Amino acid sequence: MRMKNLVPLLLSGCILAAWPVFATEVSDNFNGTEVDRNIWQEYLGFANSSATETNGYARLRNGAQLVTWDSFAPPFEMTGRLRFSGSAYDNFALVFRTTGMRHVDSLELTNGISIRIEPSNGAGAGSNTFSGQRQSDSFVYATANRALVRNQFYDFKLTDSGTNFSFYFGDLTTPLLAGTESANPGQRIALYNHLAAPGPVTIVVDTQVDIDFVDISSPPPLKLNIYTAVELEFLGELGKLYQIQASPDSQMWTNLNEQIQGDGGLVDRLFSTRGASKIFYRAQEVPSPDQNLIDRAQAAPGMAECIAKARLQGLKIGVGVTSSSCPSGGDQKQVVFSGSPNCEPGQICAEFIVDVATVTFDCSGQIVSAVCTF
Repeated sequence: MRMKNLVPLLLSGCILAAWPVFATEVSDNFNGTEVDRNIWQEYLGFANSSATETNGYARLRNGAQLVTWDSFAPPFEMTGRLRFSGSAYDNFALVFRTTGMRHVDSLELTNGISIRIEPSNGAGAGSNTFSGQRQSDSFVYATANRALVRNQFYDFKLTDSGTNFSFYFGDLTTPLLAGTESANPGQRIALYNHLAAPGPVTIVVDTQVDIDFVDISSPPPLKLNIYTAVELEFLGELGKLYQIQASPDSQMWTNLNEQIQGDGGLVDRLFSTRGASKIFYRAQEVPSPDQNLIDRAQAAPGMAECIAKARLQGLKIGVGVTSSSCPSGGDQKQVVFSGSPNCEPGQICAEFIVDVATVTFDCSGQIVSAVCTF
């Protein structure tokens, strides 16, 4: 493509800003030989309680409890994978927005919101009951029932916005439980299970849950990154096409973005200069196959005055060429000048287009009419 007429550019400096997204703050795949005490505070409520780490998962037995040392203020998201692998009475509790404080001689935390998975009717045969509860008074936000297969891992996810929370199990696209709560007494997260006493029977049954991994994420403190950019501005002539190009050495040029149609007003474009120590810019005219026709139409009697009148009314002028076939060969051409609002960048204005003038050429390329319609 041939280009000509280097157009001078007005360059002004500016900045571009970017913000980071969620960053994982705790990630534990339990691949070690013991529970990581840098991540978890361990609590063993009974003589036969244990929290062990083996074969790539953590096994919590008979009331073992893990509580995060780190605090997680909403909003945050927690994902993980678990399975029941002990008895028909296996159960699991996940407590968030808690201080980690427990009742005397009990695993139960005094505050926060708990997600519980327990055998239906205390028997474990058939479906399990899922519930979301408030720890301080056992208020139930929501319940659901779902059958679980022992020794099979299930993915889960908890999201907490600070006002609303949702718990997903198996299907991580549709929440199984959801609730609304604005109270936030604490910011720690606990995982544990209970010893189980089936119904009126006084024999306590062993329980255990295996946790394959846990990831807890929350937004980092707001961070603003500032990058350099350049704003290019030049006056484009009506009906002419322009191409903006960039070069690191003013020798080898690369086209930037699309070609720009001149309308007689200012052309304004913004480009990032991040990572570039030196860069040159230029805008060049791209010859149009219809440019000669457009120039002749502008020179037709009365056209200059008509276009100038439209500009005085605050309109931005555009031009287009239409063709229709002639019976004896060739094309009949029409050059149509139109007007649209000439708004400043960022200014709110009406969207409309009005006809300004039409110049018609016959099949031999001669002007047969020049009409100002504005």
